[in-house]
Amino acid sequence: MLQSTRERRGAGVKRKGESAPGRGVASRLPAPCLLALLALGLCSLSSCDGKNLRPPEVASNLPALPRETPFPITISPPPPAPRVLIETPTGEAAVRCGTCHRGRPSNRETRASSDLDEFHFGLVYTHGEQTCISCHEPGGYDRLRLADGTGIEFSEVMQLCRQCHGTTASDYDAGAHGGFTGHWDLQSGPRQRNHCVHCHDPHSPTFPLMKPTFRPKDRFLDESYLDEIQHDARHPEEGKGR
Repeated sequence: MLQSTRERRGAGVKRKGESAPGRGVASRLPAPCLLALLALGLCSLSSCDGKNLRPPEVASNLPALPRETPFPITISPPPPAPRVLIETPTGEAAVRCGTCHRGRPSNRETRASSDLDEFHFGLVYTHGEQTCISCHEPGGYDRLRLADGTGIEFSEVMQLCRQCHGTTASDYDAGAHGGFTGHWDLQSGPRQRNHCVHCHDPHSPTFPLMKPTFRPKDRFLDESYLDEIQHDARHPEEGKGR
């Protein structure tokens, strides 16, 4: 039997108390209940411990946290107490300085290589106005001495250097002087520093002056360099050896 026009129109009219078509249970829940359900869903994903809120593939790419204790800085030990090679009936032997110096008085006026008239021929000695016993302990030379007369071992030679070279020592402590191997960033790895006597000869510590053979050339800013290139192209025989 066919429905009347009024009945068909009335089928689509919402009656009081009925829900709209297409809406589920969530639309009839209060807002606090929806927030509670959302929180439970997040907890199920993160185990509710707050530690796994990031996906594993993202967390693994995060930078490592700084170390609580940085890697150490170590200074390479200096060479041991020096030995002198002498000729013996059975061949060469390495002896300590005191082997000869204990039996003879110290020359307190030795200040240059030209003053070495009996021993240590060929030793280059240029250390300001310092004499041998300014640094060596007199009466044996097997130890060093500070300015106040305190004797120290050769392994503590850096204390001796610091007495006169305070500014350089401060630069060394700040990392601006002296070579090293390892890492600038101590969070990444350790650093091994050179000792004073690894670079400087204690008897002649000053590096020789060097004169640059030619200045650097900037082919984009230095027009004279471009002129030289063009000149060499026109006169290749003159450009050889530059």
